[in-house]
Amino acid sequence: MQEIRTSRRSASAEMSSPEAKLGLQVEDLWDIQEPQLSPSEKLNACFESIPVSAFPHAADSQVIEINSDTSVAEAVKLMAQHNILSVPVVDVDAPEDSTWIDRYLGIIEFAGIVVWILHQSEKKDGSPNTDFIPESEEIMSPAIARAASGMSSPRYKGANPFDEASISGDFFEALTNSEFYKNAKMQEIRTSRRSASAEMSSPEAKLGLQVEDLWDIQEPQLSPSEKLNACFESIPVSAFPHAADSQVIEINSDTSVAEAVKLMAQHNILSVPVVDVDAPEDSTWIDRYLGIIEFAGIVVWILHQSEKKDGSPNTDFIPESEEIMSPAIARAASGMSSPRYKGANPFDEASISGDFFEALTNSEFYKNAKVRDISGSFRWAPFLALQSENSFLTMLLLLSKYRMKSVPVVNLGEGMIENIITQSAVIHMLEECAGLQWFESWGTKKLSELGLPLMKPSRVIKVYEDKPVLEAFKLMRQKAVGAVPVVESGGKAIGNISIRDIQYLLLAPAIYKNYRSITAKNFLSAVRSYLEDNQKSSPVLSDIVMCTRNDTLKEVIMKLDSMKIHRIYVAEDEGSLGGVITLRDIISKLVHEPHGYFGDFFDGVLPTPINSRV
Repeated sequence: MQEIRTSRRSASAEMSSPEAKLGLQVEDLWDIQEPQLSPSEKLNACFESIPVSAFPHAADSQVIEINSDTSVAEAVKLMAQHNILSVPVVDVDAPEDSTWIDRYLGIIEFAGIVVWILHQSEKKDGSPNTDFIPESEEIMSPAIARAASGMSSPRYKGANPFDEASISGDFFEALTNSEFYKNAKMQEIRTSRRSASAEMSSPEAKLGLQVEDLWDIQEPQLSPSEKLNACFESIPVSAFPHAADSQVIEINSDTSVAEAVKLMAQHNILSVPVVDVDAPEDSTWIDRYLGIIEFAGIVVWILHQSEKKDGSPNTDFIPESEEIMSPAIARAASGMSSPRYKGANPFDEASISGDFFEALTNSEFYKNAKVRDISGSFRWAPFLALQSENSFLTMLLLLSKYRMKSVPVVNLGEGMIENIITQSAVIHMLEECAGLQWFESWGTKKLSELGLPLMKPSRVIKVYEDKPVLEAFKLMRQKAVGAVPVVESGGKAIGNISIRDIQYLLLAPAIYKNYRSITAKNFLSAVRSYLEDNQKSSPVLSDIVMCTRNDTLKEVIMKLDSMKIHRIYVAEDEGSLGGVITLRDIISKLVHEPHGYFGDFFDGVLPTPINSRV
């Protein structure tokens, strides 16, 4: 019987390689595994039983290290001489009693040095930067290429393309004699890709740097998408930067509509969580809140109530003086921002305590109608909160695949909402991370490479320029979208109307007088005139914001964040509308949902009100 046992080892024994002997050790462990285990489970058990120290050393077992104060030129030469692709970098400034983790800055790859050299050699306008490039580019570049082509891992060494001439001749001489490369140290490469973030020192940039550190240690065989998922799964959502004014405003479900409008106007916020005053004291976080209501939703609801079925004004819902109420509602809407980011507040003491609020408060309907009465109406979202320890990945998936526009973060220990993260805040974070490796690996791809836009042109909800503008707002309500493009009869987009623009039906006199009949095209013109006359800034003032399928995601993110808009339209070659890209679409391309990731996470939340965004 012992012959049977040894026969299958013969090939390994004859080779007598350390790897084969290790395989034989695995074989012995395999033989004693429980028979009911699957092959995968058996292998897991085998490898769990073998210490990593058993792995064979390379023939040349010397491990090459370089110090952080080694010059770039010397590092390149050392790696070329030893024909290795990557080396650990020792932090020469680390204290003597440092742990192993703190003793090293990280592992630098030869390819990373090459990329860094090339990056330094380019000015922002794309022209060569002679401060960083040795005079003879023809000498340097082929040598870098030869170096990169022959590099292998620090363990297994391939054919060395460097002869004595190539590692001591023109290239290294030129590199060594360059003042920049002679003085630049390895620790500068580690920090160089972070320089933009460090200079800005914004909380978002620091967060991006945290992602960068995690990106560096991911398994090399992972795809960029898998790496990003792993990075974001490792960061708690509590790490997301808070707004400058971190106070979170809430309203009770028994608050009147009039008081809710006044409160949101005073705090200049777009949406608020609604506390269910009838919930039991021992309610969970989900049951404690009815949901999140948007200011625009209240305005739409008010207008909806003000219309009788025949389209005529309903005096039960409109204070007698429309001229008093309407502009004030509009002023409220015009200054609204997310509960996270607050814009310039258009409300002075008179506007929040004068005729409008007096008229609204004195209206029996608005005085008696409570916020809970509009629960589940347009622009209402369920209260789906995350705990502080939940991951970034969970938050990003909720804001993309699960269509949430904002996600509250609760601190169970403190019993309070500590942050509200919006889609816009995530896009701003991404913009701040431009230049970091993980961002560039994703953001430099063309829209077409990422499958954007997601929606076919024929499915884009739009309104034609000659249709009443009220049709645009009705479409938004019916289709649960935040905006629609205005198009000519030939399909060319000429403008964009968002739900927030409903304010101008009530604010601009030229629009208000004819708001039931004014066309979408004339609405856009009237709004531009109103904004110019009142010296106000708005995306409406500019032409519709467009991009092409050949633009990079990075370029699109920069536009969206700088203009504070929520969508950008894709133009076809002939100028017709080719699609729309929203903030949600962009976030959805950053991460993907692993199979079974949420488990029972949504129990008790779904199903939600019919007009909810989840």
